[in-house]
Amino acid sequence: MSKVLKNKEVNLNCSYLPPELFAAAGFNSGRLWPEGIGNKGQGLLPYDFCPYSRAFLSMVAGSQDLSLFANSCDAMRRVYDALAEEYAYLLEVPRVTTQPGYFQYQLEKLLTYLGIDPENRQFRESLRENIKLYNYRRKLLKRLLENLIGGAGPSFSLLIEGVKYYYQQQTVKIAGLVSDTRLKQDEEGYVSNHSDQRIPRVIISSSCLLDGRLVKLVEESGLRIVGLDSCLGERSFNFQIELKEDNPLESLARGYLNKPACPRTMEPKRRVAEVKRLITSRDADGLIYFMPKFCDQAGYDFKFLKENARENNFPLLLVEGEYQAGESGQLNTRITAFRESLERIK
Repeated sequence: MSKVLKNKEVNLNCSYLPPELFAAAGFNSGRLWPEGIGNKGQGLLPYDFCPYSRAFLSMVAGSQDLSLFANSCDAMRRVYDALAEEYAYLLEVPRVTTQPGYFQYQLEKLLTYLGIDPENRQFRESLRENIKLYNYRRKLLKRLLENLIGGAGPSFSLLIEGVKYYYQQQTVKIAGLVSDTRLKQDEEGYVSNHSDQRIPRVIISSSCLLDGRLVKLVEESGLRIVGLDSCLGERSFNFQIELKEDNPLESLARGYLNKPACPRTMEPKRRVAEVKRLITSRDADGLIYFMPKFCDQAGYDFKFLKENARENNFPLLLVEGEYQAGESGQLNTRITAFRESLERIK
């Protein structure tokens, strides 16, 4: 306990970990987005291992900050095992939407570990206010997303930038991105130049995505992105929490379990249905699935999405890689070929 209370910084590894909880408890939380795999802690994990897990370990090994892990996958459990004697905590997040009570109990245990009484009146009031604040930030990001889908932006990378601001509690910077895209949307000819019906529309899906440069690679290949189904994209913000005044912690638990599902879920039918709705609502022509090397969760997820794509005769491209995947010439060739096949269909 004393270790935790000496430092008010919390590192998060998963979109199922609610930043509003830590803000209400007086901690500074942030989602870590490694730019690559460093050297620290490399002897603790094998090289044929999830690149995000290895990169996360490299960032937090030896840190005095608390690293908070969700039971996202076996790889992240191993990272937690490697740090268990340091500043680390494993939060059990249910893999189904039907267990909000269990998730609330786990959040209460975490708060107790942090030295916070979950029943404390002041804490509950702070949690209510922070849920409202994060709902507002999520609304801002939803507007940014809508503007980008409408063609108001030089790149869908702005959404990744916005998600990073979200985890940094940078409300003003998120609002600035929204305003900038709205201004561009109003510029004469801008939308028409970016809404050419001949340009294939695609959604990028992934467990984490890892390398945001993949977005620019896809756009430079002549495709138009209309969705980013990743925790580096929409799965971190495309939801709202229905706040119950009598129990904000229950509202938080229920809201996060029912947010857009990721590959960690044990409800594959729900996951596939959500992707199908995304494809239909965005009028997408194809889906690009990025699978980080050695990512078991993505492998299971892709299996179900591939089966659905075959049943519906929907174009699907699988690409695989680690960090810096967006700089791969081979990947560029495959995406260009995918664009050409979509153009023939259109």
